[in-house]
Amino acid sequence: MRIGVLGSGIIGLWTAYELVQNGHEVTIYSNLPVTGTTSASAVAVVTPLFPWSLEQNPRLFNTSLRWFRETLEKFKEMNTHCDFMNVVPSYEFGYVDEHGVEVLEKGFPASRLTQLNFAPTKMISIETPITVTNEWEQLVDVSFAINFDADMVDTQIFLPYLKNELEQMGVEFKLRDFKSTLDISLLPHQVLFNCLGIQSHFLFSDVGPEMYPIRGQSHFIICDNEPPYYGVASLHHAVFRHKRGFYLGSYFLEETKRTWRDFMSENPKDLITQPTADEYLLTKKFATETYLKLARSVGLDPESVPFEKILRVNAGIRPFRVEGPVMERSQLGSKFLYHNFGHGAHGWTIGYGATREVVSLFMEDKDNGKIPKN
Repeated sequence: MRIGVLGSGIIGLWTAYELVQNGHEVTIYSNLPVTGTTSASAVAVVTPLFPWSLEQNPRLFNTSLRWFRETLEKFKEMNTHCDFMNVVPSYEFGYVDEHGVEVLEKGFPASRLTQLNFAPTKMISIETPITVTNEWEQLVDVSFAINFDADMVDTQIFLPYLKNELEQMGVEFKLRDFKSTLDISLLPHQVLFNCLGIQSHFLFSDVGPEMYPIRGQSHFIICDNEPPYYGVASLHHAVFRHKRGFYLGSYFLEETKRTWRDFMSENPKDLITQPTADEYLLTKKFATETYLKLARSVGLDPESVPFEKILRVNAGIRPFRVEGPVMERSQLGSKFLYHNFGHGAHGWTIGYGATREVVSLFMEDKDNGKIPKN
């Protein structure tokens, strides 16, 4: 069957990959090259630091852990053919909130790491708290770090690699910008997979409610580094030192002019998807000042980050839903539309496993005669 996939980020690529593996011909439609998508803005540290807990949503929590393990295994398998992934010791710094709870980024309880059980962890107390400028008017004193090994994917190697693999498998890539569902309805496919991320809300407002954007901005420095390699993260900011250079990230950033919920009534063109000077300066402050203090506090010997060697800056908007990603079937006229979006900030971590489930839904529908053959 000839199938169209909307979107060329990591979820769209995984979707095409699974469909081809199941014997289908695939065309990917996107208005961006794979290296220009939101997925390319990430360094892709594949760790299951989910916002949902075992107590709040046990089904989603356990399912996400399964998706994470399936995704990580797939990365490891593909890494034998292309050296894009490394294990790096990571240090996540946190603070004690007003309720006396030790938390990491976005209020993530440090105790939840024991539920995830994806890697051995070590708690390190900081003798003298270190002040982190999370936002310009938000200063936080961090007093501990959680140390664990993390699998880090170099997105600038993996995305072109997977695209090349898909092309070798016969997948076509076509540039196409969708302004409305009418544009989509004109595509020559009876079955479509929607992997458009945040754009999905504006095209299919009745699908996947309660979705809001998570903005991130990444700075990539290319240089040759000798070991050791490691990551240092605190709240909205992170520095990862790897063998090909440095990744500097600012993520989970809130818009200053409006709330996340206000976004739901706005036009997609209003979203700030270009790098901003404000976030650049926040990242620079963290990378050239705070990062050095944090790294030394856990016994590392960091050198200064060569900020003048920044090769490129990427910004992106990731779709997030508290209820988890949207993975369901709907109709668009006579067409069958399978949705696979809303992983926001976890597309790299659970994307392959989640995609397998969506493709399995389609295969079941096809086998049960719900999808006419074409």
